[in-house]
Amino acid sequence: MTTSVLAASESGVSAIALWTLIIAVVAAIGAAWAALSVRRVGSNEDVISRELAALHTAVDRQVRQSSENDSWNRDEVTARYQELLFALSNVDRVVAEDISAAVVSTPVGDLGAATRSLNKAYDQLNLALTAALVVARRRVHPLALELSTGIDRRVLTPLAPQSGIPAPAHERLQSEHAYIKKMHSLLLQAMRADLGLLDPGIEATLIFTTKEVESGALADRSTAAGRSGVQLINLLEDFGVMPLLGAEDDYVMSDELLGQCEVLYSAVSATFEAVMRHIGDEIHLAIRPDLTDERLDEIYEIAVRLVEAGLRGNIHRRDGLDGSSLFLIEPSHRAGTDPV
Repeated sequence: MTTSVLAASESGVSAIALWTLIIAVVAAIGAAWAALSVRRVGSNEDVISRELAALHTAVDRQVRQSSENDSWNRDEVTARYQELLFALSNVDRVVAEDISAAVVSTPVGDLGAATRSLNKAYDQLNLALTAALVVARRRVHPLALELSTGIDRRVLTPLAPQSGIPAPAHERLQSEHAYIKKMHSLLLQAMRADLGLLDPGIEATLIFTTKEVESGALADRSTAAGRSGVQLINLLEDFGVMPLLGAEDDYVMSDELLGQCEVLYSAVSATFEAVMRHIGDEIHLAIRPDLTDERLDEIYEIAVRLVEAGLRGNIHRRDGLDGSSLFLIEPSHRAGTDPV
């Protein structure tokens, strides 16, 4: 019996030891897992920290680069704007000084030298406009685009007879000069607006004025614009244009003159409607008698625009052996639609 009790006791002790061992193993595994988990969490936190630090560094770098780019772009825009203003100011100066000094003289001063100065300044303006249009922002761009085709250089160097520039030619020159100064003022405001330096109230007025410019409000500055037929005849007289021998005071050909002109010019143009001839300081005009009143008035306007542009335009000039220049106005020619 004693033996049985001892066996049972030993068996119970063995069981307790086994369970103790199992519990110890489980505890050890749990501790190991916990330790491993702690290390993993710590590792993940390190990774996240490193990633956040790298992200912040990238963002900071991008912000600095963006700021540097914005600064460079602003400097580039400002430089191009300054070049454009300088070039336009130079054209203004040449017109105000060189051209005006030659025009107001009697006899006319050295208009040839003044014209060369104007051409040089105008070429520089075109270069500055091309560069500015590449970087121009919303306020400057429409004005620079208008200016790129807006100036009529021809009227700034009119015909110069020895007796002096005719009054309407001087008037036309002044209106073109006023346009240049107007565009200079608008561009200066637009540049300040693009750079954030213009008062909002002034910018609102600028926007309205720019829309007027885009709509063509400043486009037609000709002395012929809006004139009646009688007014255009008087304007031609003021320009010094005389009726061709055999034409009436209103420049309409007699039947005899029409026959002579058809013989002389039909080989050049079978459909000519008017003849303008320039030799020395004299300009003569004669118009066919078989035109409608509406077309007759339009030819008067074409003739005025041609003369105020110094006889430079899209009406082909034919030079004679006697030093004269001949212009034949044809049905395809229209007033005010193309440069004459």
